[in-house]
Amino acid sequence: MSDHTYDETYRKEWTLEALKLMVRKKNHFEETLRITREISEALDRNDRVSVQMLLGMRATELEGIDKTIISLERFKEQLHPSAQQELDQLMKGQELQEQSPEMGKIASAAGRCQRLLQDIIAIDKRMSRHVAGADSFYKE
Repeated sequence: MSDHTYDETYRKEWTLEALKLMVRKKNHFEETLRITREISEALDRNDRVSVQMLLGMRATELEGIDKTIISLERFKEQLHPSAQQELDQLMKGQELQEQSPEMGKIASAAGRCQRLLQDIIAIDKRMSRHVAGADSFYKE
């Protein structure tokens, strides 16, 4: 087996595993955003029971995000240094000059996670100001 074949096989293997993890992370972010929107709506209705239930559900999703981030970091640590660099770029949503379709999907999922996080934070700010007023965690 030539080095080129080994490199391409190795690259394919790690990109597929990284893609699985990034899709899992993205799914947790999407669910967190959905639940956050529901919390905001429940707050608007003054529905404390729903808010409490939804906060528990959101905590589960946030825990899933944390676990997936840890899994991604542990996975990355096991890679060859050049693969680590490539994965770092992809996880920042950056495209590579020579990349497979899977690598493009990793970068796309990473970019989507960043946008979802921004949306979640924006809703959190509104909810915090609604609930806490001047004592909000988010100062203007």
